[in-house]
Amino acid sequence: MKKYFLYLSILSLVFLSCEKGPGEGGRTSIIGKVFAEEWDDISYTQHYDSLDHWAADEDVFIIYGDDASYGDRIRTGPDGVFEFKYLREGDYTVYVYSEAVENAAATAGGKVAVSKRVSIPKKGTYDAGEFRIKK
Repeated sequence: MKKYFLYLSILSLVFLSCEKGPGEGGRTSIIGKVFAEEWDDISYTQHYDSLDHWAADEDVFIIYGDDASYGDRIRTGPDGVFEFKYLREGDYTVYVYSEAVENAAATAGGKVAVSKRVSIPKKGTYDAGEFRIKK
């Protein structure tokens, strides 16, 4: 009987001491929209505002907590909307790539990340708002 109680106590401590950080497995969602501004391909000095649109089929990334790289990637719908579902409480970074413009710190591919840091509660939906990118 003492052994059983000892094993049960140790098992309880293991489960109670595990604190889950940001990531999948919760009841919270992050939603947002991606809007594309159309610019000329060479110098990015001419903005074609009549061609601006909600960005369909655009990759959106999420970083869980302070991880070094993204934890998940989804694509926007036809109206530019994205949603990361089933997240736990915590801090996240959501980002999408935009064409690099003058004075921007560009990656090797000529793109720059447009990101937002998001802190979410235990349950519900958090609206990250609009991400504006240049195409």
